[in-house]
Amino acid sequence: MRPTAVPRPADAHAGPHAPLHAYQGGSVMLGETLLMALREIRRNALRSFLTMLGVVIGVGAVIVLVTLGDGASAKVKSDIAQWAERRVVFRDGRILQEVA
Repeated sequence: MRPTAVPRPADAHAGPHAPLHAYQGGSVMLGETLLMALREIRRNALRSFLTMLGVVIGVGAVIVLVTLGDGASAKVKSDIAQWAERRVVFRDGRILQEVA
């Protein structure tokens, strides 16, 4: 026995290639989602506050570390430049070159 084809209704679209009219109220869903998110933030105020505090502390820590790294790099470059101005070259106990 061969399986028989069952006709689909004309408006039963599925899959990623469904026409735009198949998605009803996309902006309504976005609005509902935002309202639900705000409701949950208000309902869990302490958790939301602690999360925001953690993000602020984390971003601040990254900024401080990058600033310290840039400052340390500038200091090392400055020290090397000063060292290069006052270098003395020794070989076998004799001064070969002295730059004041």
